[in-house]
Amino acid sequence: MSSILDCPPFSQKRKLINFEKKTHCFQKEWQNPLLVQGLVSTKTMVSLAKHLDFPWAPCPLMAFSCGEWGCSVLPDMHKTSVIVIHEFHQTSDPLMALGLLCAHLKQAKAERIVLITPYLPYARNPQAVDVLGGILESFGIQCLITLDPHGSDLMPHVSFDIRVFSGMSIFLPALKNIPIGRIISPDLGGKDRAKAWAHRLGCPWSCLSKKRTPEGTEIWHPKPDWVGETCLIVDDLVDTGGTLFQACAYLLNQGARRIMAAITHGVLSKSCLNQMQAHGLESLWISDSIPQSIPQLLGSDQGRLHILPWTEVFSTS
Repeated sequence: MSSILDCPPFSQKRKLINFEKKTHCFQKEWQNPLLVQGLVSTKTMVSLAKHLDFPWAPCPLMAFSCGEWGCSVLPDMHKTSVIVIHEFHQTSDPLMALGLLCAHLKQAKAERIVLITPYLPYARNPQAVDVLGGILESFGIQCLITLDPHGSDLMPHVSFDIRVFSGMSIFLPALKNIPIGRIISPDLGGKDRAKAWAHRLGCPWSCLSKKRTPEGTEIWHPKPDWVGETCLIVDDLVDTGGTLFQACAYLLNQGARRIMAAITHGVLSKSCLNQMQAHGLESLWISDSIPQSIPQLLGSDQGRLHILPWTEVFSTS
């Protein structure tokens, strides 16, 4: 299985690419790499340090009772490539926390500041993610590493390096004993993703289309060719589940035997999870890129949801 370490820099054409081939790794590219904990769990840091074989430093940030952030004085980091691990769903004002940490890293003379964040916020809105890119650039970040962002034109105006990785490697080990008959993209935007999944699993794939009618959105396909098969829907993000559940209903109505889904980021708003059984979705795999309160969200259907650690994209096994 490929590693996040095995991937080249972001394409000069600004095209999002899920890199698979080994070209070079962080150990060779960056001098004296050090993982620094931002707003992310210690469990995640331990996992990353194990996968990457890098040293790591605990979070120097501190929260004051008024809600503002502070940061401990950092040692000299001259000739050190600092890789900040930061999630935007841990607490209030995570962007300010990241900016303060980066300011202290620059004051400590860090050679390079790299940001690893599994779920990139605001990527669903081109204007918002462009604003975010300008903010991150002002922080002094020189490389952004993220997982399956939503959108094909990610921060077109920034000067720092961007590397995008596929969540496929997170899910493949969990799915290896399930006889997947066909990979399904729920819309045209995920066509390349479905094709890559099908190539890795050695099975056919189909891409559904959506069209708007006076009655609402309609899912269709010119030639349903999954009769009697186990279908796996793959996508980057599930929010309310509207597109996902429409796809499930259409696939079952057109003869699919079983429906499962592997979706990298689980926003899971409203009553998304409680609708799984009603729409015929047998199992849903997501990463933990967005923290969940599963017992409260899922109730008795918890066995249908499988949450896998996003840090597995760093695995070399």
